[in-house]
Amino acid sequence: MTQISNYKHMIPKGLVLARSILIILGISLFTASCIKEFEPDLELDDTQKIIVSGQLNDQEAYQYVSISKTSGISKPKKLPISSCIVKLISSDNKSWDYTEYEDGEYRLWLNQGELDLSKSYKITILTADMQKLESSFETISKSSPIDSIYFEKENRVVNIAGDIRLGLQFLLNIDAKETESRYYRFEVIETYEYHTLYPIEWWYDGVLHHVSPPDYSKQQCWSTTNIKDIFVLSTDNLSSNQYIGLELNYTENYDQRLSHYYSLLVKQYAISKEAYTYWEQMRINFHQEGGLYENQPISIKGNITNTTNSEKVVLGYFSVVSFQEKRIIIPAQPDIDVIDNHCQTFYLRRGLRDINPDHYPGYLLGDVNGWSPILLSAVCVDCTARGGSTTKPDYWP
Repeated sequence: MTQISNYKHMIPKGLVLARSILIILGISLFTASCIKEFEPDLELDDTQKIIVSGQLNDQEAYQYVSISKTSGISKPKKLPISSCIVKLISSDNKSWDYTEYEDGEYRLWLNQGELDLSKSYKITILTADMQKLESSFETISKSSPIDSIYFEKENRVVNIAGDIRLGLQFLLNIDAKETESRYYRFEVIETYEYHTLYPIEWWYDGVLHHVSPPDYSKQQCWSTTNIKDIFVLSTDNLSSNQYIGLELNYTENYDQRLSHYYSLLVKQYAISKEAYTYWEQMRINFHQEGGLYENQPISIKGNITNTTNSEKVVLGYFSVVSFQEKRIIIPAQPDIDVIDNHCQTFYLRRGLRDINPDHYPGYLLGDVNGWSPILLSAVCVDCTARGGSTTKPDYWP
């Protein structure tokens, strides 16, 4: 069992694990410009458009719809719209009611086989101020299984300074039948394992503590994140319903992502041609570069209208999709050196007096023989400080 002792007046027993301390000075460079920053003059109505997003899929699961409104561009934030009546309507006039489970978030449970795949579907929304919103009807397109997910090692420039790092470019192949969809959208979710450099052994919170034996319970974590990008594919202009080498995410040798096992879960949605056009325009806007005086963002029209007041634009899209998913897990690549600078150390000139009470607990470098006047950032000893979880996923090797 781990034991914790208090040492109020203990004198350090030598500087074990002596290390050279690298002090990095951050210099902020300001470049003056003769061009005045452009500040759009937006009317209040332009910052109060309703946004609707959601989709209906062919799985036995909750179906989700999110309703919010846009905020000012100076302080962007999500503004949920509550107390809406949201319904799913089929082309043969069957209906299902969504329930609001948190502000602006609505869901509907559908059992397997409850949907008639030969029918089309739409949503209707009645807001608390009696505005009626309605999507267009969409039909579920048949989805093929994901053929394969794989990766290629690639050197890439990763920042404006021109640094080149070695990483993995993930790719996907589609091998669909001619009767299956030719339009797809993908969500990519990564999970990776990472470790701390040290266990919890010495720490200070006004009282010096020694943990013996050292606490390794927070040395190993797993992090799961949705890749913030838009991935779409159309095979409509190809001679066959096949595609080789659709680029997914690029994962560089940083942040321990490739230090241990790495997992990629790809969710594939077969979508309509209209939905593909919408998401492709979203992708172009997402990757738009050059700023205000270069190419302008595309004005994107979704499939939802305000039937109470047609002059009020509604943003977003409601898709009807079929769903497939595939996961790959790869081990650490021996020829990729990983860069991880999260763990920071600080030399304590005056010993424990240098530790600000606002930063308690202060973790210290040390071993069984004693502690050193070197303060460790929390991520050096506690993997959850980087947002991960110590719970190992069920699918992990």
